Amino acid sequence: MEEKKRSRFKWLLYVTFWVALVVSFGWLAVAQASQYGTLQNDLARIQAETQRAEDAHELLQRQIAFIGSDAYIEQQARERLGLVKPTEIIFINIAHQGR
Repeated sequence: MEEKKRSRFKWLLYVTFWVALVVSFGWLAVAQASQYGTLQNDLARIQAETQRAEDAHELLQRQIAFIGSDAYIEQQARERLGLVKPTEIIFINIAHQGR
């Protein structure tokens, strides 16, 4: 009888060990899958932010290039100083001057 109890105890211990091992690995797999999903979301957000920053950088680079161009200088001279080219003819609508 004593031998049977020992055998049953060993078998119960063996089964308990394997069940605990399988449950532990299952729990680790679920935790890692959850963390993987979180990291994927973070990666997507960071990639989107990076793309927006690169787009803004490209726009600023184009603006810097335009500011240094003759076209920009001419545009500012016309808008801010009211300058015109010597060959241009200026038309003034006198009907709206008195208002």
